Amino acid sequence: MRHFLSCRTVAALPRVHQAPRSPGKAMVKETKFFRKQADKAERMSRSASDVEIAQNFQNMARAYRAQADVMKAKRKAEKKRRDA
Repeated sequence: MRHFLSCRTVAALPRVHQAPRSPGKAMVKETKFFRKQADKAERMSRSASDVEIAQNFQNMARAYRAQADVMKAKRKAEKKRRDA
């Protein structure tokens, strides 16, 4: 049985909260998680026989990558602010 990600699944993704002792470390894990999910969605889009489903997976992959990019930019801005 294959499991597919739906819009509800994306909305219900687990959040990794930052531990007080290791600032920034949890965000790296969360970014990596989003990138892995994007890769999975992309692979599923290539294996989907229905064009609409394939497009939905491509859109999901783009959304995951966008979320990872936002997390990375946020982390970079916080680091820059700390170093200033």
